[in-house]
Amino acid sequence: MAKDLTKLFNKFAGKEISVQEIEADFFDVDPNDKTVQAMENLAKANGLTLRVIFPGSRVTKDMRMDRVNVHVEKEVDGKYRIGNRFKIG
Repeated sequence: MAKDLTKLFNKFAGKEISVQEIEADFFDVDPNDKTVQAMENLAKANGLTLRVIFPGSRVTKDMRMDRVNVHVEKEVDGKYRIGNRFKIG
């Protein structure tokens, strides 16, 4: 499935998303962000849910086979972009 995930979601890699950093390790994605909306729709169409993971944020260690983890990277310009790691979990 990992290869299929990359195939499905790789088109989003590098795209900037609208994020508000609330405090250390806590982020809020703009609910109107078109990239994240498109990723959520793609996940749903493939029987998955989407979890967005930010740098340094803590996540639960539960393994869910119906969830795709999408990693976000903070660039040197301070903008947040979708990374190129997409994994089930």
